[in-house]
Amino acid sequence: MRNRFLLIILCFVLAGCGGGSDKQNTSDDAKALLETFDNLNKSAQNVISSVANTTSEIIEKADEITKEAAQKADDITKDLSQKADETAKTLSENLEKVNQKANETVQSVGKIADKVIQKAENTVNAATSPLNDLENGKKVFRRCIPCHGPKANLSAVGKSQDISKWSKESIANAIKGYKDGTYGGSSKATMISSIKSLKPQDITDVASYIPTLRE
Repeated sequence: MRNRFLLIILCFVLAGCGGGSDKQNTSDDAKALLETFDNLNKSAQNVISSVANTTSEIIEKADEITKEAAQKADDITKDLSQKADETAKTLSENLEKVNQKANETVQSVGKIADKVIQKAENTVNAATSPLNDLENGKKVFRRCIPCHGPKANLSAVGKSQDISKWSKESIANAIKGYKDGTYGGSSKATMISSIKSLKPQDITDVASYIPTLRE
């Protein structure tokens, strides 16, 4: 605006300094120059206005894009958070089921183990429970039957005595003698093979049992 006033003043000065047709020409030139300046000023204003409008549109569009992006980001965050919560809940439920199943399995295994242990203990107890003296003596005497007979009154291989008439002490001493090699005749080898695995209690029990066969 200031340039325009300066230009007008310049035109008046030029118009005042000349005369006649020169003044007229100068005035026309000044008008033409002023008109050109106005056109340039209008064009500049249009460009400025256009740039301002475009800038405003760009800013507005940028705001819309920013808001849209922020909304989408918020939606995505909420969706991810919801899915994370659902996944965590599912994992928690699955872990609880696994723990429950594991506990049930442990309890089941424990019950089975208890039964197995109890059965093993019963078996061991049955195997290690001593028989009463006569029952054990009867059991041991089974190995004597082939030679001495079921009543212990046969002469083993035609050479031994009727041991059913022997006392408990005599029978026990004879068996111990066979076992340690201090007693026995020709049938010594046969007797040793039969009684070598007997324990002291077995010898006592079978010696107590044989005399009962004559009753």
